[in-house]
Amino acid sequence: ILPHLYKYLLRQSKIFSTEALNEHEQMLRMRGRPKVMLARNYEEAMALYEKYSDQVMGVISDVSFIKDGVKDTMAGLKLAREIRKRDPYLPIIIESTQSELRDLVGDFNGIFLDKNSKKLPVDLGEAITNNFGFGDFIFRDPRTGEEILRIKSLNDMQKHIKDVPAESLYSHALKNDISRWLYSRAMFSIA
Repeated sequence: ILPHLYKYLLRQSKIFSTEALNEHEQMLRMRGRPKVMLARNYEEAMALYEKYSDQVMGVISDVSFIKDGVKDTMAGLKLAREIRKRDPYLPIIIESTQSELRDLVGDFNGIFLDKNSKKLPVDLGEAITNNFGFGDFIFRDPRTGEEILRIKSLNDMQKHIKDVPAESLYSHALKNDISRWLYSRAMFSIA
């Protein structure tokens, strides 16, 4: 997963850097791109989450890894459930070779990726784009889920933020969607 993730992030950072006003700002955007943190066990993952919880754009976890010093075949699901208790809106991707576990991610509204899939890189890219703030920002009606406005760039956001109904803006702000979208574009202080 990591090589695909890094490739995706680098490609997105290059695209977003074109929104910068000048070459210096482009360089800063490339350097300031979102960071990937790798935890080797459950305890490290929780420590990283607790330390950076205000800035985490999303979590990607395997189902099986070390917890309490031994391999736990469900540690990723336990991690996801614990994080979900603390943040009901954080995107969580669970990946596994065991496709029969797909239904278990519904317990915490997660996204499942099959590591045996021939289109894993595409599935990963789509999951990140649609959930971690890398795609267009889509303002939706909080009652119906209907698309109200689609924002493609920071310039677009600046021009159209006043056109967004207050209820939609509040709903997206409450779920940290706006911050996540700004983080993906390396706009950390605004996010």
